[in-house]
Amino acid sequence: MQQVFDTLAEYAFSDKIRTVTMAFVLVLLGFVVFAVCLTYRPSDFDDVILLSSVARVENPLSYFIGDFGYGNNAYRPLQSVLLWLSYRLFGVFAFPNQLFNLLLHLANLFLLLRIVKRIQLDQELVFLIGAVFLVSQHTYSAPAWVSDRATLLAAFFLLLLLDHLVQTGDQSRLPSLTYVVILSVLGLLSKESGLIAVLFVAFYAAKIPLPRAYRLRLLVISSSLVGAYYLSRYFVFSGHFVTFFSQQGHIFLVQYYASFDNLPVYLQPIAIAENIGKALVGLGLPVFTSIGRLYSPTEMLVSFPLWGANAAVALFVFRRRLTSHQVLGVVIVVFNALAHYLLYRHRVEYIAWIGFCILVAGSLVDSDKLKTKLLLKTLLVLLLLSSLVSVTLSLRGMESARLEEIEKYSFSRVFDAGGARIDSSITRAITNRYGKR
Repeated sequence: MQQVFDTLAEYAFSDKIRTVTMAFVLVLLGFVVFAVCLTYRPSDFDDVILLSSVARVENPLSYFIGDFGYGNNAYRPLQSVLLWLSYRLFGVFAFPNQLFNLLLHLANLFLLLRIVKRIQLDQELVFLIGAVFLVSQHTYSAPAWVSDRATLLAAFFLLLLLDHLVQTGDQSRLPSLTYVVILSVLGLLSKESGLIAVLFVAFYAAKIPLPRAYRLRLLVISSSLVGAYYLSRYFVFSGHFVTFFSQQGHIFLVQYYASFDNLPVYLQPIAIAENIGKALVGLGLPVFTSIGRLYSPTEMLVSFPLWGANAAVALFVFRRRLTSHQVLGVVIVVFNALAHYLLYRHRVEYIAWIGFCILVAGSLVDSDKLKTKLLLKTLLVLLLLSSLVSVTLSLRGMESARLEEIEKYSFSRVFDAGGARIDSSITRAITNRYGKR
């Protein structure tokens, strides 16, 4: 009988069962935390603008030769085509779009864990890294906000590319050039931050030991894709093909500006440098608001559990010389900061948080003492708990904002919003389906 129990115990704690259990718990955690998003009304201002766009457009392929529906120079055709298909199937019913975003976030989670498990063998640590990626102030916006689906798509193709490069990066098994090109192009068609994938290919070709001819091919591919991308932007957006749309922010940490374009020319380089610096520092020390203002003393005190735990994890990660895998994480973080040089937002750090998680995964090695491993796990648990509180409150705040937003729309006219247009037919359809409060 004892032998039977021992066999059952060995099976129960096998790697396969532990992996399945870990995946189940993470999916359950995701649906518990983001369940409120599945009930959101499609009344967010940006969402309504994009719904108005897909309702007017008859041929979704037109998004490949124009902006993504907001009336600016953002090029995100994959997001617009997916939203166009959803609108044709479900109208303004928000649940399918919200569910799709959440499933994309979960897909990104498991792709990240697939990479992390090659770096880190400690299953408990892998689980905690997955949890802090799933629930974070750096990642919660994309699964909650339909208009931010482009971020999820860009991250999805980047993770597929990383996974392919990490598992094939040796002389005996080289990455497929066709696969690299396809994923890079899909990333570029998802969002401007798709450039990160192409830049990463160039870094990979330059730094990883590869046959000379193969290295040259990768460098030619990456440089050609960047050139083709900006050339296509030139034909679509003319004079605005290099810079992307301008948004509000803060300069000198506390001074507000309504639009980057409205800043004096001599202050714009300072704002760019500051945005890049905030993106790098804020990942480990998140003491900036969602539009880049430094926290007030009161905000610092209230949010200390979150930024304190985050900073402690960052200090642990950089306590010694970085491993080769951690360097890859740093590269992703840096490229993300450079790609979003015109603004600082928590939500644009989604891809950077992927890099941070890779950094964390590589911070423990087999030679580390048990106390050292326990310390990192404790810090990650504290970060997870504080993130759960912060994200839950933020998601509830988004729900309240959407309920209030419906009351603001005019249902008797069509009006312009920053070059975009909200159609009264869309706002009427939303209120007919969901009603006013």
